[in-house]
Amino acid sequence: MSKFRNETTIETIEKACPICHGDVKGDETYLYFCKPCNILFRKEELVLDSRVIDKVLKQKIVERFEKDKDKFQIEEKPIPVKKLSERKIVILKDLKESKKYYISRKSNIIHMGNCPYGKNIKKENKIVLKSLEGTEKLKKCRCMTEQ
Repeated sequence: MSKFRNETTIETIEKACPICHGDVKGDETYLYFCKPCNILFRKEELVLDSRVIDKVLKQKIVERFEKDKDKFQIEEKPIPVKKLSERKIVILKDLKESKKYYISRKSNIIHMGNCPYGKNIKKENKIVLKSLEGTEKLKKCRCMTEQ
């Protein structure tokens, strides 16, 4: 042995690596080394219980962040909001309207919400439905037969 090294024995602890659960070798003086991860750990960082893993890793992350936080420059920029074009607004309105159905009090024809004939029904005569339940006896407009 070298004259600079204290008389310590290197121990192997099986499945103690907090990352890969591999074997680690080392001692209290020179730390413990996981060869697959290529990382040194202190004795208290070695995991023999899975609940300790999260605590140790979170602590390491916080320590590194506190050490290097001056290097990070986070700029808070507002998120750009895109305005919808007129065409997209019309399409979205049509989609919203297509989930409605119109019936005139004066006729027995049912129209989809985006049907031009259904839109021409006067407000006082317009009946708005959200589903087709109970409309089996009504005639369907051509806007519904084209689907």
